[in-house]
Amino acid sequence: MKLDQNSVYRSVITPWYDSNAACRGMLVFLGLVILFAGVGIWVALTNSDYEAYVWFPVTLASLAAFVMVKTGFRLVHRNREDSPFF
Repeated sequence: MKLDQNSVYRSVITPWYDSNAACRGMLVFLGLVILFAGVGIWVALTNSDYEAYVWFPVTLASLAAFVMVKTGFRLVHRNREDSPFF
């Protein structure tokens, strides 16, 4: 969000969906998605009928991990920005 040029309103208001609590909730949800995809990978590799479909849970896990890393970087960057020591 861009800062308003008016000197009275200099602070950026974080939307609720980009708050620290929402990001942490998304990290928990994405961790559950990765676990679900891991079970899918295990089932696809242990059952020979589904070996051709292992690409789907692998894709799901990799996309969830990508979003998880991006959200983690966002949280670390935001907390560093707010900290007086960095």
